[in-house]
Amino acid sequence: GERAGAPRRMAVAMAARERRRGQLQTKRMPDYPMPVGQQFCVLGGGSFGLGIAHVLANKGIATTVVLRKEETAKFMNTEHRHPRYLSDLTLNPTIFYTADHKTALQEATYIVHAVPVQFTRDYLKKVRKHIPPGTPVMSI
Repeated sequence: GERAGAPRRMAVAMAARERRRGQLQTKRMPDYPMPVGQQFCVLGGGSFGLGIAHVLANKGIATTVVLRKEETAKFMNTEHRHPRYLSDLTLNPTIFYTADHKTALQEATYIVHAVPVQFTRDYLKKVRKHIPPGTPVMSI
């Protein structure tokens, strides 16, 4: 019980002492520029998809988000926010939104799959013929 937490408490105390002394530096991943012509396509415009698209765009990466409804895509391309998900967040204005998965996928060099798991099978059956061969797909 009590002894099990001792190593963690000791590590926390040591880190606090080092911080006070200015010895602890936080490590940050270096910013590597993406090669020219890289295009991310995020499948899904819910909170996860919008969050990752926003992060990618803030890193200067060309990003397209595929949504279910064209009306929502038009709204988001002008307002830079989703009417329902994360509606208080102004999204990076360089993100392009569309309901046309065929066009979005043909330009993709990377694909981020952010469709809820209960809809994944049917969605991927619908779009798989439009995914360029050899394009990496990351599921979040």
